Amino acid sequence: MSPIHHLLHDILHQYGALGLSVLLAGGIVGLPVPDETLLVLSGFWMHQGNLPLFGTILAAYAGSCIGMTISYVLGLKLGMPLLHRVGPKMRISEKHILSAEAGFRRYGKSVLIIGYYIPGLRQLSA
Repeated sequence: MSPIHHLLHDILHQYGALGLSVLLAGGIVGLPVPDETLLVLSGFWMHQGNLPLFGTILAAYAGSCIGMTISYVLGLKLGMPLLHRVGPKMRISEKHILSAEAGFRRYGKSVLIIGYYIPGLRQLSA
């Protein structure tokens, strides 16, 4: 078992559904948490009887919603100012920023919904 799996195992063992919720929220915000692995491990523990079915499902849903909300608020409040400041250093022109902003205005709701299911895009879409 890898060190990250040991860490996930220890957090789930010690904090249960609350730990699952916090880890999922952190993974969606951008922390290097393997969300899919965490959910598989949680499902296995529910099957073993180590985590309650309803509480674990509720914690996974709450953690996902909290993580998406935090990502959205961070993107809304910090995204454009940060992009305008750091963009030129990363060779992102003002034209590209305006084009991306227009695309998000047009397709933003779909990107947020679909982007959640694509690893990597989930963190960037907000």
